[in-house]
Amino acid sequence: MASSSAEVVATQSFYSEETAEFYAKTMVDEMTKLRPRLERFAAGLPEGVILDTSCGTGDMLAFLASRGRPALHGVDLSAAMLAKARARCPTAAFTQGDMTVLEGWEAGSCAGLISSFAVHHLKADQAAEAVRRWASLLAPGGKLFLAGWEGSGDMDCGEDAPKDLVARKYSRATLESWLKDAGLAVCDVELEKDEMGDSVYFQATKPAAATA
Repeated sequence: MASSSAEVVATQSFYSEETAEFYAKTMVDEMTKLRPRLERFAAGLPEGVILDTSCGTGDMLAFLASRGRPALHGVDLSAAMLAKARARCPTAAFTQGDMTVLEGWEAGSCAGLISSFAVHHLKADQAAEAVRRWASLLAPGGKLFLAGWEGSGDMDCGEDAPKDLVARKYSRATLESWLKDAGLAVCDVELEKDEMGDSVYFQATKPAAATA
């Protein structure tokens, strides 16, 4: 189930040029934590495209490019985020689009997929379906990197947030169940505690014997 048009518009509105500028600055410190996780993610991946389904300002793709991955593609709803991403990682391809739909991508076409701090903008049924969609795009032996806010209930995005903006936390158990239900084998889990909010990082592999 794709996000409704009102939810899509709300998300695009929320990630304005001002938000993209702030996000780009926060990613400088965030990448310090993400680099070793991305190193593990890239290790042993089959040849092929790595698709970041909610690429933001492109920092994760830029790091993978610096590690010699030649086929990189980022998708994001926000034009402002994509402008930053194109400047940050000029060797990658970028498309404005919905992470739950990913039009034009065929089953088994990706060596790796990334979803970093984006599933909180989906309702539970949408998120579960999105994970199944992502799993279907992975080639056998491919991996999904899934990171998100850990917990339960709605998130406070500020009084200026659009009224149709979806923002909710999901528990580690819920996120893990979606991965397993999609046929992926969870190979790495990290729970990070922080006063600003707990987060969880998964890496999950599509079994080599699986069919797309």
